[in-house]
Amino acid sequence: MTTTAAPQQRFPSAATLYRRAVDALPLRVRHGAWYHYRNLRYRRDFGRWPSVHDPQYFTEKVLWRIAHDRRQLLAVTCDKARMKEWARQNAPAFVQIPRLRWQGRDLRELADVDLPEHWVLKPNHRSALVQFGSGAPDVDDLLSRTAGWLDPLQWVALGEWAYTLADASYLVEDRIGVPGDELTDFKFYVFEGDVALVHTDTNRFTHRGHRLYSPDWQWVGRAKGMPTGEDVPRPELLEEMLEAASAMGRGFDFIRVDLYQHDGQVWFGEITPYPGSGTISWQPDELDLRIGRRWRLPSFDETPVPPVDHGADRRVASPGAREAASRVPL
Repeated sequence: MTTTAAPQQRFPSAATLYRRAVDALPLRVRHGAWYHYRNLRYRRDFGRWPSVHDPQYFTEKVLWRIAHDRRQLLAVTCDKARMKEWARQNAPAFVQIPRLRWQGRDLRELADVDLPEHWVLKPNHRSALVQFGSGAPDVDDLLSRTAGWLDPLQWVALGEWAYTLADASYLVEDRIGVPGDELTDFKFYVFEGDVALVHTDTNRFTHRGHRLYSPDWQWVGRAKGMPTGEDVPRPELLEEMLEAASAMGRGFDFIRVDLYQHDGQVWFGEITPYPGSGTISWQPDELDLRIGRRWRLPSFDETPVPPVDHGADRRVASPGAREAASRVPL
């Protein structure tokens, strides 16, 4: 098979230069600059500037939430340990929840923890990072593999405010299934308890693929810029997963609920308020607008900035932020 290399760019693009300039800024002001970079990237990827005052597209509304929404309602959505308890209380009849075995900031404590045969290590306050393990952990190896995991990337680099309310720590939980299982991640886009879209993420750690389906399992599109996976048959537990996602989405104008089906049961993965940080486009483009119309954003009066210090140069949430988060009912 013949391959053709992409032509090399002789000079950095304006976006690359801007990104480098942002990287050089002090942490306290970096997240503000990233807001402008995100808009620049949106213009590059979508061919239009995001509307600030009257967002219509789903991706525009994700950016609006990142920039403006500071409701305590979102406090539970970015703390993995707290969202487990929240799911347990809001959908107890619908989902199984992986058991939390340990949470802390010092991985050396794992040497004294009785772990199951197969387990998963994650940062409690960040996304897209995971280490699978079996039996007794090799702590030195984990320390090397997880270097930097406690950094507040989601806030500093992306400006995603709800992560400031999450405890900066590691957690270990039971693994769903066993090594070799390729579980499909079903991501439900839920608006006020109503599921509008299902995003399937298959073979995540091998030959990853993405597809978009309607709640009645009709193919409706794909995630632009991501590999399109093979068609996913209608899940055996689709109705149960729809009920679970709906139950967990009530009370939110929008939330994405991630679920798995395994061994005849529905398992809880996580919830997220900022899918793709608002930068993942869909094909056809019309889908972005159609799904966006399902989202009724709160008014500015409903999204006051809380009187706590969310300094972007802090490695953990401020005491005031943690105290505010602890008062949010689960």
